[in-house]
Amino acid sequence: MRKIIAGAVLCAVSPAAFAGLTLLSSDFDPDFASQGWTTTDDYPGGGLFDWTDMAVTLDDNYTNGTGNAPIANSDYWGTGNFDTSLISPAFSLAGLVAADLAYTVNFQALDRDSGDYLDVDISTNGGGAWTTLVHYVDDTPAGGLYIPGSSVDEAIDISAFLGSSDVRVRFRYYDYTSTPWEWYAQVDDVVVSGVVPEPASMLALGVGLAALAARRRRKA
Repeated sequence: MRKIIAGAVLCAVSPAAFAGLTLLSSDFDPDFASQGWTTTDDYPGGGLFDWTDMAVTLDDNYTNGTGNAPIANSDYWGTGNFDTSLISPAFSLAGLVAADLAYTVNFQALDRDSGDYLDVDISTNGGGAWTTLVHYVDDTPAGGLYIPGSSVDEAIDISAFLGSSDVRVRFRYYDYTSTPWEWYAQVDDVVVSGVVPEPASMLALGVGLAALAARRRRKA
């Protein structure tokens, strides 16, 4: 009975009483560094290359975005191992009731068994530990190799990480096989959105819960 009453109080707050927030928005123009993104080289002893802005490797934007789009291009650099990450600036998921991560991606694998992968990860402790949200193995999209405007728009629910105040996301492109020479990974238009209750709805919720508590005291 207690759960049903509490649920009724929550349902009394209409969906319109919740407001959306943009917590992170990156179009990477004119470059990713100016928007607070960093790269790391995590291959032991140093990998062949890092993520770069697309002009460095003479690439176009192969995603659904426009302007600059960071790329990790194994095809450009040639044979050699790599483990490179593109890491976002910090943002907070504290005080929210929902959150999601959206981006557009073009990942082209030489083949699914060649050992090159793209992971989308999240950290809630400043990059000390990472949780993988998506693990790309196959071409995304299929047939999108070096085709401008050819990509997949992704949206991932990250509500499981609500409450954390030092959150980062990263795009990790890596290959630990022998003498690899792969294609590339490219991303653009990364947006993290959150939902918070409006102040008025929080007040209504508080009043409803207070009334529920008073009713329980009277019955006692």
